[in-house]
Amino acid sequence: MDKAIGIISFEDFGRRENVGSSRIRVRWLLNYWPEAELFTTGRKYKAVIFQKAYWWQYAEAYGGIKIFDICDPDFLNWRHQLKRILDCCDAVTASTETLVDTLNAYTHRPVFYIPDRLDPQAFGGLRKDHTGKGRARAVAWYGYSHNFAALNSMVEILPELGIEELLVVADENKPYHLPHSIKDKLLLRNVAWGPDTVHKNLLQADIVINPKITIGRWKYKSNNKTLTAWAIGLPVAHTREELASFISEEARIKEAELRYNRLFDEYHARKSVNEYRQLIHDLELQTGRFQIPTNGVEASSVSPLL
Repeated sequence: MDKAIGIISFEDFGRRENVGSSRIRVRWLLNYWPEAELFTTGRKYKAVIFQKAYWWQYAEAYGGIKIFDICDPDFLNWRHQLKRILDCCDAVTASTETLVDTLNAYTHRPVFYIPDRLDPQAFGGLRKDHTGKGRARAVAWYGYSHNFAALNSMVEILPELGIEELLVVADENKPYHLPHSIKDKLLLRNVAWGPDTVHKNLLQADIVINPKITIGRWKYKSNNKTLTAWAIGLPVAHTREELASFISEEARIKEAELRYNRLFDEYHARKSVNEYRQLIHDLELQTGRFQIPTNGVEASSVSPLL
């Protein structure tokens, strides 16, 4: 039996692989959403979610409920395309409240906050054991290389706190380079990011650093990197003060337990599924579109903008 809801992921639309936003905001949700599936050409759905998929040609022609989901400040680059897809959908969902506030200026469609959340099963039971490890000696940073500026904002304090090693898990062919001022004071290890290895690699560290930057495009970033580290038992330092407070073994054990025990109450993927279900139900009531549309066009007859 065909599913009622189809999700066009950014991965599929852009013909990409291992995209974090599609893993978090699509595939992990589908594990808890039996009436939804990855969009399949030729099938009819009562609702379609466009996850960063700028397929406005299909959105304009499709007759069911349409939701555009966004997790990046695409208005900085895709203004015309963004405005067009927003205005032909019934609602917009965004991963941060900062994005919601800005998007409200771009469209008359309602914009809703649905944060990044996690699938506990995605971590394979991995969890850092801090017992007996003593003082922290290794920290990790992970992400895309174009975000190295965030790492730069904290890296020079590492030797001052007695940190001996920095593990950077990022793009395979774009290694991080230490500032000259600490080049001889810190061991740097660059490791290629991979979907099957990233969590195991991070467990080699005692603390993950995830500096907050509140200017430019960084202010729109979600906290998914922090949530991921908490899910495998690692304290996360967003500031220099937090990093200093996690140096002792006792502090790390306490912080890791605190975050892990509370994490999935608020940040389980199932909660996002329930929020989407409610949103689709509300849109059905508002629009009167309760059934799978029979007068729309087949997706195969409309070419996406790639």
